[in-house]
This record gives sequence, C-alpha cells and structure tokens, in this order.
Amino acid sequence: FLLDAGKLMQSRPARWLQVALQDANAASRLDLRAVDAQAAVQVAGASVPNRAEAKVLDPKVLLALAQRAQQLDAALANNEEIKGLLAALDGKHLAASYGGDPVRNPESLPTGRNLYGFDPSRVPTRQAWDTGVAAFDAWMQQHRKNHNGQWPNKIAFTLWAGETMRHQGVMESQALHALGVKPRWDDAGRVVGLDTVPAAELKRPRLDVLLSVTGSYRDQFPTVMRWLDVAVKQVAVLALKDQTHDNFVARNSQAVAKKLQQEGASAAQAQAWSTTRVFSNEQGGYGTGLSEGAIATDTWAKADKAGGDAQLAQLYMARMGHGYVDGQGRSVDSTAREKVYANNLAQVDAALLSRTSNTYGVLTSDDPFQYLGGIALAVRHLTGRDPALYVQNLRDETEIKTESAAMAINKEMQTRYLHPQWIKAQQAEGYSGTLQVLKTANFLWGWQVTAPQEVRQDHWQSLHNVYVRDQYKLGTRQWLEGNNRAAFAQTLERMLDAVRLNYWQPDVATRQELVQAYTEALKATGLRESNPLVQRFAAQQSQVQVQAPSGGRPLPHRPTRAPQRAATGADSPGDNLQVRGLKLEPQLPDLLKLESPTTVVDRLALLFGVGLLLLLGAWRQSRHALGPFTIFEKPKSP
Repeated sequence: FLLDAGKLMQSRPARWLQVALQDANAASRLDLRAVDAQAAVQVAGASVPNRAEAKVLDPKVLLALAQRAQQLDAALANNEEIKGLLAALDGKHLAASYGGDPVRNPESLPTGRNLYGFDPSRVPTRQAWDTGVAAFDAWMQQHRKNHNGQWPNKIAFTLWAGETMRHQGVMESQALHALGVKPRWDDAGRVVGLDTVPAAELKRPRLDVLLSVTGSYRDQFPTVMRWLDVAVKQVAVLALKDQTHDNFVARNSQAVAKKLQQEGASAAQAQAWSTTRVFSNEQGGYGTGLSEGAIATDTWAKADKAGGDAQLAQLYMARMGHGYVDGQGRSVDSTAREKVYANNLAQVDAALLSRTSNTYGVLTSDDPFQYLGGIALAVRHLTGRDPALYVQNLRDETEIKTESAAMAINKEMQTRYLHPQWIKAQQAEGYSGTLQVLKTANFLWGWQVTAPQEVRQDHWQSLHNVYVRDQYKLGTRQWLEGNNRAAFAQTLERMLDAVRLNYWQPDVATRQELVQAYTEALKATGLRESNPLVQRFAAQQSQVQVQAPSGGRPLPHRPTRAPQRAATGADSPGDNLQVRGLKLEPQLPDLLKLESPTTVVDRLALLFGVGLLLLLGAWRQSRHALGPFTIFEKPKSP
C-alpha cells in the first residue's frame, strides 16, 4: 500500500468492513479466507499478512465488531460543530464529552460538544503505571543494546498536557520508574505518596531524569509536577551506591551543586538548586521561541551549518529554564535559572517524546522540534555531543514502540507528505492544502536546525522530486503555483536555505531546478516576508548557472530584480560567501539595472519626464523673479 493506497480497499479486512457496514449479521458469518481460497482468480492485494491469518473466527465476536463499526460510521457521519457553536452563542446547554484523538478514543465523536479532561490527581493511573514500567524496561533494553550496554546518565522527558490527558501518565510513570520509586494510590485512585523501591528489587541503577514541561502542562498538572519533584529529592538523599548499583540522581546532584558554587552560588543555594529537575516557562509564558528563530537564518551570527546553535540554544534555555520546586508556582531564583537548567542539560544522554495521537505526528506542528529538538540543540551547544532522541508510540497501549526520532521522521515523511494519497487530499483542499506543504518544509527545517542528525539529505531531495519535479505526475507544481505561489516560494526558500547552509548537497540538476523555481516564484509573488540571504544566494547561483561550462550550452535563465541587501550591514552573514565562475563586466548605475530593454526605455522616458518637470519648475520660478515673460506667452504690448 506504500504508494497505491487504493489497494488497501482490496484487502480482506477492508472488504469485510464494507459488508459489515451494510449487514452486521452477514459479516458475522463471513470468512474471506475461505472465499478467496475457493475463487478461481485470487483477488489482487487480498492476501495481506495480518494477525488474523490463522485465527479461528468467532461469529459472536465478528457480530459485535460489525455492530461497533456501524456505530462509529454513524458517529463520523454526524457533524455537530455548527449546531454546537450556535447553541453556545445562544447561551443554551451544550452537551459535555471527553475529548481526545477520535481513533484512540471513539467516544470523543461526534465533535461539537463541550470537552472536559480528567482529575490530575489521578496521574499516573494504575493502568498507566503498569504500561509505563513495561515500556520503560523495553526501551532501556533497546538503548543499552545500541550503546555498548551503558545506562543513560540522565534522561530528559518532554511532557505535554494534551499527551498526558490521552495516556494518563505513562510518561510520568517512566520517569518515576527510572528513579526507582512507585506511586501509592488511595481507594479513589488518587496518588497520595511515593514509595522507594529497594535496590534488591530494582536490580539496576537509579537513573536520573530531567522533566521539561510545556506551559500548558505547568498550568494543568501542578500536582504531578510536585510529585516528580518530591521523587527526585527522595532519591537524591540516598547513598551514592547501594550494594552493586549506582545512584545517578545523587551523583549528578552533587556535581550540579559543585558546578553552581563555582559559578557563584552560595553553598545553601547550590544545595537547594541541585535537586531541581522540573523546568518550564516562567508563569504566564508559553513556547520556546525556536519556531521563529529557526527560520530567521538571516539573523544568525554565522552563515554556515549549525551557525545558529549558540543563539538558538540560549533562546531555548532562557525560555524554558525556569525551575519549579513545587506544584504551586514557586520557582528557582531567576538569576540562576538558566545555569541550573544548563547544568542539568549537560548531563543528558537520552531524551523522550510521546505520541498518542493518530492525527498529529512529529512533523504536523512545530512543537516536537521545539521541545525535543530544543533539548538536543541545548545539549549539543553545551557539550558538543548529540543525545539519543526517541519518540514513543503510545497510540495502541497493547503495542507500544519506542524508536529513534530519525525513524519517526522518516516514517511520517513516507506515509504522509511524500505519499500520493496525502498529496491528492491536499490538492482537493486547494489553497489551504498548499499551506500544509509549506508547514512540512518548515517543520522539517526545524528538525534540521535543532537536531541535524535526525534529518537525512534524501528527505529534502524527495520533497524536491515530488513537489518541484512532480515525480508522481499529479500536477503538484501546477497546483502549488496556481493556488498559492507565495507558499510555494516559501517552501522553496526553506529547501534553498538547506543548500545554502550546507545541510543538503544536491546534484547540479537539482540545484539548477530549485534556483530557477524559486527565482520565478519570487518574481511572480514579491514574497514580502522572505530571507534576504536566500535571495542573494539564489541570485548568485543564477549568475553562475548562466555561464555555461566550456563547450557546454548556456542554461535557461530568467533574471529577476536584485535582492534587497540584508539589514545587518557589510559584515552580515552571506557577504563573505565565495562564488566562483562570475564574469566581471562594466555595470550600469543601479537605476538602470533593469530586466529588459523595454524597461530601460521606460525608465529613460521617466528620467526625461522628471528632468522636464524640474526645468518647468525653474522657469516658473524665474517668471516671478524677472517678470511676466515666459516661453509659453507672447510679450504683452506696452
């Protein structure tokens, strides 16, 4: 199904579902394996390997599935958004419903109702704890296998409110389990305390953690933040070594305290701050700032690969470096917050992000690269090394998978943004669909800047092949140029910036096509919000392409207006870029650097007209000074 999603409808599950939606009783007795086996001609694409291949089908189970399918189909067909909006505007009662991902939680359908969450004091739930412990143990086995049997020194968790509402504390459970503590619940399922797991039972080191929580999480889960802080402090006071197992929390806390004292903190301050592990924005603040900073490469101090690391890392730590030592908003002294966070980040070996939504992935918004990528960016800036980044798939709690961020990005690229079915769906949306393509390029660029080790060059090449070259013959370029050429120009700008900063080294043909497409789109739209350094780079590349190699044929070239100069002055990034192959020729004054001979004539006429007006003004002034005689009037008789 990788490219031709239409074949999915020929598979046995899809064919069974079509029957189930029409007649549940008939579907309960239908075994398509037997039907296909008796058919003279096998149905193309029907024999798809699946877990039901060798199972005995139970008619009662199939009947229940068919009836459930009909219920869900009716819920999907019933859109109550407008009805609910009008009811709310009229001040009428709006039915309440638990929200969430419609695939993971079908009870959230139909939409258009008043959403509610759940009691934060129940995070993590007992079920989330069991799931989290199993997921963490499997993940650590995988991590150690890929890192010569070594345990991570410190694990960074990025916690989001929406994610926690869906998984109900699986991520928090993993953080607590890493520390070697276990929640204690009351009869109502609320967490009332934490028990330290004995070393003999834990049978591994007590692993250190860093909790980077979003502003929304800070607002909605202060109780959980308090328990996480309590857990760290509870473990930090234990011995550095318990029998044969290390206590990474105690060891790292001592190292942080020592470092803070060297940086000017008092012994008491250093000790108090050394066990702070929960960090977020300041109260009332949200976001990391990386979404805008990553794109603004014309403001980077260095115009090369990783040129923005220092500035972006400082921005991230300043925004996210507020340490919380309880759940009531009391934070670490603001003068030391970034240093405390930086000292914790410098100890991070691995970082984890969860994905519970079937709708959102790692490239559908800027948040994944802002938070998980932001951690990687800061660690690389502080230590010069890249931490291992992981994305944990919690969409199906019975089949949890933890994979590298690189693998998550690659899968999403192949199954969505480079997939003909997704592209056709966006084309059907016209203008708004083009914005999704632009977002894809922007968010891939965000990962490229913050965690370059997770993005491959063929990701950029594939975007070019699909959207510029129209690899699948879907009319993608005509669609982008016709429905929203400005968005297409910005998409090309991201791709060209990847070339300019040496993240992507495409072949000559790709580079030529990219420059020409960008130049034409820029000329056609004006692109009011654009990167002047990319414009300059494209102009330089265009001039290089015009000069054909010896014995070669001149390349097609459509000149454009010269890009605006960067506002940073003569020493701005890009001024020192080396360009080879330019032919030096006498240049006309800037006013006469025009696109075509016709325009030159037009501007010469403009110059003549301006001069004539100036002369006219001078003559009218002289008329008042010397008398009534002018060249436009006859002399009056005496």
